[in-house]
Amino acid sequence: MGVSFADKIFHIGSYLTLCILWFYSFLYKFKFEKNSALIYASVFAFFFGIIIEVLQGVLTESRASDFYDVVANSLGILVGVIFILIIQRRSIKKL
Repeated sequence: MGVSFADKIFHIGSYLTLCILWFYSFLYKFKFEKNSALIYASVFAFFFGIIIEVLQGVLTESRASDFYDVVANSLGILVGVIFILIIQRRSIKKL
């Protein structure tokens, strides 16, 4: 079975979005400092992705765990972190 690039792009986009949403939730809702919010968002998104992949392989018959999905999830988280850092730096420079 080959790697579906459309599926991996979806994973990247989903985990990029998840990381950004969790970052802003930790930052504004739970009042974490920026660095802590970024670390928690990244770690939570990473482990969430691994747990989902493991559960897919264990609990379902129609879906399978895929290592490349975890890689795509991690890449999405990395892109999200980079995006957040760029946005945070731009907002600091405007002050």
